[in-house]
Amino acid sequence: MRRRTALLMRNAKFLGRRAKQMIMVLSDVIAMPAALWTAFLLHTGTINSDIRANTWLYFATIFFTVPVFVRLGLYRAVVRFLGIHAALAITVGVSVSTISLLFINQFFLEAQVPIAVFAIYFALAVRWSNYTTDVLAMM
Repeated sequence: MRRRTALLMRNAKFLGRRAKQMIMVLSDVIAMPAALWTAFLLHTGTINSDIRANTWLYFATIFFTVPVFVRLGLYRAVVRFLGIHAALAITVGVSVSTISLLFINQFFLEAQVPIAVFAIYFALAVRWSNYTTDVLAMM
């Protein structure tokens, strides 16, 4: 397994800039709904069997986070060392996403989601986005 991972990392170093940007976008498209699902899981303590009731929130995480990341320039420069600009872009993007989800929750959803879920989502989404950005910066 270590050899495969090392081989994958060596091959990823030779990927072009666009390929790395697409990997970053796809990782955020997967990580943001996963962060929301994990927030529900951590808040309730059980796997939510009624996932269909909150389907719009999962799609909203993608539609409110990824475009903000694009606008803030997070995907524009895949560089070797990401600094405070990337951390700020991630924090602002996830903040906009969290506030948008709270707005959707308050005004459009019939079944209200507890606000604590969104606080957990914020913490997880910031951490996961920072992690994926750091991993791709190492390539």
